[in-house]
Amino acid sequence: MATITIQIPDQFLPVIDELVTQSGAGSRDVWARNTIANFLINYELQKEFATAMQTRNQQLVAMWS
Repeated sequence: MATITIQIPDQFLPVIDELVTQSGAGSRDVWARNTIANFLINYELQKEFATAMQTRNQQLVAMWS
């Protein structure tokens, strides 16, 4: 696994702390790891299933026409 260092301006730390609390992540590190993981997983799913999802979306929208 790779290690990434992220420098975040101090003025954003209260915002991140609020997000940590809201998400129940427990720490900034866990919140950042979860956020990045979700982003990457969604990206991969979008790449893999975009065509099928678009086709299915069009089928469902057509039911309402």
